[in-house]
Amino acid sequence: MDLGFRVVVVESDLRSVNTKIQSVEIGSFIWDAKLLAENFISCHFNFIDRNGNQMAHAMTLVGMRRFDDRFWVEITLESASLCRH
Repeated sequence: MDLGFRVVVVESDLRSVNTKIQSVEIGSFIWDAKLLAENFISCHFNFIDRNGNQMAHAMTLVGMRRFDDRFWVEITLESASLCRH
């Protein structure tokens, strides 16, 4: 929201999380996700197979080694870009 995005797609390799976000019965974490989603013109929660999620995994590994907040917008890490090919 602070970055000005109005249309987002959230991908997860946990089918249960996607199902719960889209259902009526929700827990506190899911409730927060649904409330945040209302701030966008469009927000879709998609399941992505773990094998197709290599870029997110590569970016997470780099992020876990850092102590500051970091956001990648339109610029991907070289190691993550290699996962796309």
